[in-house]
Amino acid sequence: CSLREAIQAANGTSANDRIIFAIPPTDPNCPNGVCTITLTSGQLTINSAATAGTLSIFNATGAANLRVSGNNQSRVFRVVSDGNLTLDNLTVTNGRLA
Repeated sequence: CSLREAIQAANGTSANDRIIFAIPPTDPNCPNGVCTITLTSGQLTINSAATAGTLSIFNATGAANLRVSGNNQSRVFRVVSDGNLTLDNLTVTNGRLA
């Protein structure tokens, strides 16, 4: 599924969730070994930890080869005031304040 779909699924349960990427840098969809997830439908929202648990997004192959881009159109992540998001080994880029 997409990153957006995985976050929506995580938001739909009170359990703590972890989204793990393990895209090899040789993947044909990753020019020059860098994979970019470009948002085309706006920001990704992380709901309250009280109702959605905590969320961790982890890139198992290292920060240098996975980027999440706001496409210079939107904020990349919106974490509600009592939300809990951990990002590990990925780069957030090209976000824009709404």
